[in-house]
Amino acid sequence: MYEIMKKFEFTGETKTINLLFGTATLHRIRAVAKFGFVEIGELGGWIEKEENLSHEENAWVYGDAKVYGNAKVYGNAEVRDKAEVCGNAIVYGNAKVGENAKVQDKAEVCGNAIVYGNAKVGEDAEVYDNAEVCGNVIVFGNAKVRGKAEVCGNAIVCDNAKVGENAEVYGKALIYGDAKVYGNAKVYGNAKVGEDAEVYDKAEVYDKAEVYGNAQIYGNAIVRANAKVYGKAEVCGKAGVGGKAEIRDDAKVYDKAIVCEDANVYGKAQIYGDAKVWYDAKVYGNAEVCGKAEVRGKAEIRDDANVYGNANVYGNANVYGNAKIYGNAKVYDNAKVWDDAKVYDNAEVCGNAKVWYDAKVYGNAKVYSNAEVYSNAKVYDNAKVWEDAIVCSNVKVYGNAIVCGNAKVYGNAKVYDNAKVWDDAKVYDNAEVCGNAKVWEDAKVYVNAKVYSNAEVYSNAKVYGNAKVYGNAEVCGKAEVCGKAEVFSTRHVLVIGTIGSQDDFATFYRDKDNEITVKCGYFLDKIDKFLEKVTETHGDSNYALVCRAAVEAARLQIDLSNEVTKDADE
Repeated sequence: MYEIMKKFEFTGETKTINLLFGTATLHRIRAVAKFGFVEIGELGGWIEKEENLSHEENAWVYGDAKVYGNAKVYGNAEVRDKAEVCGNAIVYGNAKVGENAKVQDKAEVCGNAIVYGNAKVGEDAEVYDNAEVCGNVIVFGNAKVRGKAEVCGNAIVCDNAKVGENAEVYGKALIYGDAKVYGNAKVYGNAKVGEDAEVYDKAEVYDKAEVYGNAQIYGNAIVRANAKVYGKAEVCGKAGVGGKAEIRDDAKVYDKAIVCEDANVYGKAQIYGDAKVWYDAKVYGNAEVCGKAEVRGKAEIRDDANVYGNANVYGNANVYGNAKIYGNAKVYDNAKVWDDAKVYDNAEVCGNAKVWYDAKVYGNAKVYSNAEVYSNAKVYDNAKVWEDAIVCSNVKVYGNAIVCGNAKVYGNAKVYDNAKVWDDAKVYDNAEVCGNAKVWEDAKVYVNAKVYSNAEVYSNAKVYGNAKVYGNAEVCGKAEVCGKAEVFSTRHVLVIGTIGSQDDFATFYRDKDNEITVKCGYFLDKIDKFLEKVTETHGDSNYALVCRAAVEAARLQIDLSNEVTKDADE
């Protein structure tokens, strides 16, 4: 057992300081040996008892610094200026405590750590390695500041929080709970990082942003303004979250994505690429927004929906289910796209329009107003569907076609070229309307019928079966053109009625055999067969006379010259 040589003595000068419960008498010290940078006879600071400062190595208390209570300073540690070390605190290694800093309770400052300014380190907190704590900082609880970390300004690090490596915490930042800030991360302003959250790499959290729960901010990500990131959410890459945005649950924002204003991203949603979600938009469930897509306004993307490419979803629009919006597509206003529907290219869905099931809207197509497109329907090219129109089943609407009003197109029907279907018209089954054809009012085109060229079908007319109506033909009124009709002129159809005992309308029209076919009630056959049926049914009654007169009128009216007009080509 060797005797330790003393390196200091009490000078006899004392001062009394007030404590929370009582007072303490401190003694000025003087060096009695040369050590470190201290010369013999050099006056030191103040200690309460000899045990406060080790006689070994180069530890010293300088200037007006104070060490009291059961505190210990040893190793090569330095306490300078007006700093205080008290309670059961220990300062050792090459640590330095200076200016007006205070280390108290059971706190430890060691390694090459520096604590200065008006900083306070208390309770069971630790500052070590090459860490720096300064300004008006408070470090307490079981908090640890280590590595080359810097905590300054008016920051607080408490509870079980850890700040390490090259991290910086400053301003009025608060790190609490079991939070970790490390790497080259920065937390500043009035930001808060707490609970089990982690901020690392080169990430920054500042302004009044909050990160808590099990959230992770890393890479070069930025969380700022009044944003909140919590739950198990992740923000990474070069992503930015700002405004009053909230990222929570298992959501992830990464790459160069931006979420700001009052936007909410939650569930397992992912925002990445150069995507932007802002204003009051919500993205949740398993939804993804990526590429250069934008979701804004009060739009909602949810479930397994995807918005990508340069797509825009905004207004009060809703995209959900497995729907996909991509390319340069736009979905806005109060529009809804859901199920497995797709809107892409330069297509637009807006107003109160709805697109669902497996429907597709693409090219430069536009679906708007109160229109609905669903099932396996496709609307593409420059086609437009609007007002209260419905397009469904396996329908295709394309070219420059327009479907509007209360029109319905369904089955396997096609409307294309410059065709237009509107009012309460219906096109269904395998029917086609194309060219510059028009179908409107309460007209119906169905089965395998085709209306094309410059033909028009309107009023309560029906075109069905394998009928073809084209050229400059007009089918209107109560006309029924069906079977094997081939009508391409205004002089190819005659409607007379009511006739017969059933008060039916009779439609006389040119057929593909260049003959006249008659549709009257349940009767459908050639004009000669019609005459036979009239004689068989009505004999020579007034009914028969009227029907025969109608036949004569049809033979005079209907042109069977078979000369196709210039516009009649398919």
